[in-house]
Amino acid sequence: MVKDVKVGSGEQLEPGDTATIGYVGKLQDGSVFDQGKYVFMFREGQVIKGDDIGLQGMRVGGERKLTIPPSLAYGDQGYPGSIPPKATLHFDVKLLHISRRPITAGYKSSNSPN
Repeated sequence: MVKDVKVGSGEQLEPGDTATIGYVGKLQDGSVFDQGKYVFMFREGQVIKGDDIGLQGMRVGGERKLTIPPSLAYGDQGYPGSIPPKATLHFDVKLLHISRRPITAGYKSSNSPN
């Protein structure tokens, strides 16, 4: 499920773009498993499938709430230490910046399961 909180007015995110997002990731009970900034190439398999789907069509400055089922996240195995098996994930995401140049993906937070 994708819910726009604020529609951005900047450039629209396109496949292959380098995106910078700010995010807070929560479990079903509301506990935060990760937060920070992340830089990645959109639709290049550098994030979980639910993120690539949920960020589609966003514009810079936009904010969304994503609800991602286990099948589009970490599935039956979860992510050891932070995400239990079969977890539905909730993300509050803001698209901060787009670059049309490819980069090497990498979290800017130190507590990231991906």
